[in-house]
Amino acid sequence: MQYNVILIRYGELALKQKKTRMRFEQVLMRNISQALTTTDCSHRIVREWGRIYVYSSEVDRCVPVIQRIFGVVSLSPALLVKGTISDLIPVVAEVAQRLITPKDSFALRVTRTGAHEFSSQDAAIELGNAVVHATGAPVDLTNPTVEIRVDIRDEKAFVFTEIFKGVGGLPLGTQGTILSLIDSKFSLLAAWYLMKRGCEMVFAVLDDIHFPTVQKFAAEWYAQPSIHIIHPTKETMENDLKQVAEDYKCDALVLGVTLPWKKHQDLEFIQRLKASLSLPILLPLIAMKDDEIQENCRKIGVL
Repeated sequence: MQYNVILIRYGELALKQKKTRMRFEQVLMRNISQALTTTDCSHRIVREWGRIYVYSSEVDRCVPVIQRIFGVVSLSPALLVKGTISDLIPVVAEVAQRLITPKDSFALRVTRTGAHEFSSQDAAIELGNAVVHATGAPVDLTNPTVEIRVDIRDEKAFVFTEIFKGVGGLPLGTQGTILSLIDSKFSLLAAWYLMKRGCEMVFAVLDDIHFPTVQKFAAEWYAQPSIHIIHPTKETMENDLKQVAEDYKCDALVLGVTLPWKKHQDLEFIQRLKASLSLPILLPLIAMKDDEIQENCRKIGVL
């Protein structure tokens, strides 16, 4: 069965005040659309209160792209159906027949928003009976082997069976601009944490050897940072960073410093930067152990 829409769920941005929430949603939609356009995935994005929908004839290709968009908590490929029980019954029965064998058990989860002549429980009972009739499988609401979900919203309904995890956080571009000094792959992990909080990045790459890695990282996370290769000496490092920060009006500097690694050199370097730069210095890795950093680097694709 060909899915035709993706339900996108977001988290903390839904807690923002109305104007801020609308702005964050618009940025999230823009980021999703740009990423899908970059990967040549046909799509149309629609926003409703509390939901973003991506309509596409290439849902399978869209899912892994959207999973890497900051701000997306989870997503589900779904079938769009009219929001009546009579329209839902054949679709839910067909989905069940494709997924459920008589040896399986199932649960039908129904949510409903809007004015209808039936309750969520009414819909669950009728649709559940249709699944039992189509498959012969028993209902198990506690530990089913298959779950079928139906989200009825006004005149529309969405039928889905999978929930894919997103990266979460805030949409990229909703917060300030951060300068990131890239002198190792650890630095990219530090930058990633700030990107997850919605910050735009300016990368100051300390050596040409890191440039391909930075480009690959930015492409894989659908970011469009400004990237500068710098070749400072020990005496010019602070001035070079200060110039880039001023050029891009950066709000802070993030470093991939961690105490177990080159502790004395790093602390001295931070002290020099604090003395010369009028920027907050962010150290998201400072308390992490090396094995934790290595594992997180692998998760984001820089190892």
